[in-house]
Amino acid sequence: MSRVLGWILGLVALVAVYGVMNLVLVGGQYVWYYADNQKLEARLQQMEKDLAGSASQIEAVKAGIKAVEKANPRGIPEDKYAAYSRSVRYHNELVEAHNQKVAEQQVVHGDYSSRVDQFNGLVEEANSLAKKIGGTWYVVPMPRAGGKASAKQAH
Repeated sequence: MSRVLGWILGLVALVAVYGVMNLVLVGGQYVWYYADNQKLEARLQQMEKDLAGSASQIEAVKAGIKAVEKANPRGIPEDKYAAYSRSVRYHNELVEAHNQKVAEQQVVHGDYSSRVDQFNGLVEEANSLAKKIGGTWYVVPMPRAGGKASAKQAH
């Protein structure tokens, strides 16, 4: 009876060690990169909000310029021209700032996309490995009924 109990305890210990190793390796990587990924996602979300805000501001200024142009189809009167040209300059400054934000957002999004692609590559590699070995449960040797004879038949 003590020999069977020894085998069972040994198997439980082996499975526990395997589980702890997986938890440390996989869980550790997840925890290690989780905060960075969260910060990057939050930054991207904030950038998208900023871009939407600057785009709406540009559209509002542009609407004001168009309204002045529509009200004065033969040309902007001299008394309104200074305010009109300030609005045009302001519009152009907003567009330039917006374009810089877009460029920065594209860089950050590229970094994020490369991280996602790298993660997806690792997932594909793990899935391929799991198919080759028939699942991760078989990495830990499991005793089969019938001993060595049935193990040879399974191959």
